[in-house]
Amino acid sequence: MEWEKFHFNHFVLHKIVLGVLSSKLGETLFMPPLWPVPGNILTPKMNEWHQVLHQQMNAFSGDNTYNFLYSTLATPDGQQTFVETNYKNHYAFDTLVGIPT
Repeated sequence: MEWEKFHFNHFVLHKIVLGVLSSKLGETLFMPPLWPVPGNILTPKMNEWHQVLHQQMNAFSGDNTYNFLYSTLATPDGQQTFVETNYKNHYAFDTLVGIPT
């Protein structure tokens, strides 16, 4: 996988999600710095911010929130779980609000 491209696109997707949520909720939402991901290592702070973003997104879409606090990209299983869970959550939200996937 091209992780640099994945992380940038993931960051952009979260910016779009926050824009949609902000307009629908009438609130200004904070976009934490999820990109870049130096060395493809998710820090505890990045995992915390990512968790908050998914909780906001999933509260709106009704999808289940996975615990991203302990996400790791250090193992193939960790990578697969991170990618698949992100895809599931983003797909549910994007489908609901009409963001092309």
